Amino acid sequence: LEGMKREITLNPLVVEGEEVVPNQILASVVPVIKKFPCSHTASIDRYINQLSSISHSERYTAVKALSVFSTPTVFNALCEKIAQSNEDIYVRLEAAAGLARHGREEGWAFIKQCIEAPVLENRLEAVIILGEIQSDISCQLLSNVLRDSRQHADIRAGAAWSLGELRNRSALGVLVESFTAIDKNVRIEAARALAKLASVYKPEVLDSFADDVVLDIFAGSNTTGKAAQSCQRRWVAFEIVKSYLVASALRFLDNANEQSLRSLYRQLNEYEKIERPINLSSGLLEGEVDYQKLLSRKINTEEGTQSASEAMATTRLRHP
Repeated sequence: LEGMKREITLNPLVVEGEEVVPNQILASVVPVIKKFPCSHTASIDRYINQLSSISHSERYTAVKALSVFSTPTVFNALCEKIAQSNEDIYVRLEAAAGLARHGREEGWAFIKQCIEAPVLENRLEAVIILGEIQSDISCQLLSNVLRDSRQHADIRAGAAWSLGELRNRSALGVLVESFTAIDKNVRIEAARALAKLASVYKPEVLDSFADDVVLDIFAGSNTTGKAAQSCQRRWVAFEIVKSYLVASALRFLDNANEQSLRSLYRQLNEYEKIERPINLSSGLLEGEVDYQKLLSRKINTEEGTQSASEAMATTRLRHP
C-alpha cells in the first residue's frame, strides 16, 4: 500500500495458487535473479594451484574449498599446507579442519598442537575452529580446554562458545560446571552455550539445575513462574506493579472460565491501599485492606465454586 501511495509499481514474481517457501521474494521493483550462472571451471587442481597464490584470501579460500573433497591428492595438499611454518595460522588451521572433518589424524594432531601453543592467538583460533567441526572429538577437546584452569580465561570462554555452536548433548555437564569459574567471561559464555543447547535439549538442561531456584526480578504477569512450576521447579518472582501481580495470581487458575477471571481481576484491583506485597506463599493479601472479606468471595470454575484465597494459594512457593 505504501508503494502504491508513492506510485511505485511492484512486479509480481508468483502467480495465484503457486506454493511459496520461507524467504521467497513475492514481488519486486527491480529484476530478481534466482540463479547465478556457473562456468563449472573450478576443479581440485585449480584449488591446489591456488594454495600457492600470493594472496592470503585466495589461499584461505582454497583450503576451505578443498575440505569438501576426500581424495588422497587433496589430503596430501592439505598436509603440506599444515607443515608450512611460514604460512598464516588461519590458513593452516583451516587446512587442519578440512582433514579433521574427514577423520584424518593429521588434522586433529595439528589442532591439538595449537591448543597448547604459547601464542594465545593460535590457541583461541584453534578452539574457535573446533566449533565448526561437528564431531564428538571436537566436543571432548573443547570440554578439556574449558575444564583446564591453567588455560587463559579468554581461551576457556572461547571453548564454551564453541561448545554452544556444536550443540552436543555431552557438553551439558562441563558447561554447568563452568558456572563456578572465577572469570566472568567464562560464566557468560557457558550460559550462552547452554541457551543454545536448550533449543535442542530443553528437558536435559532444566534437569541440570533441578535443585536450583528460578529467579525473575521483573516478573510482569509471571510467565516465568508459571513455566517453572509446570516443570516442578522452585521459583521466586518480583513485581512492583500491582495489576501485573494480580494477573500473575490468576495465571495459575487453570480451570477458571474467562468471566470468572475477569471478575476476580477487577475485584482484586479495586483495593488501592495495598502497601505490603501480595503474599503468594500463603495466598493472602497483606496490608491495609479488608482481605478477609475479599478472600472469602467466591468465583465459579469448571471444577465448581472456589474462594479467592484458595485460588491464589495455588501460586505458593514450594519445593517440588
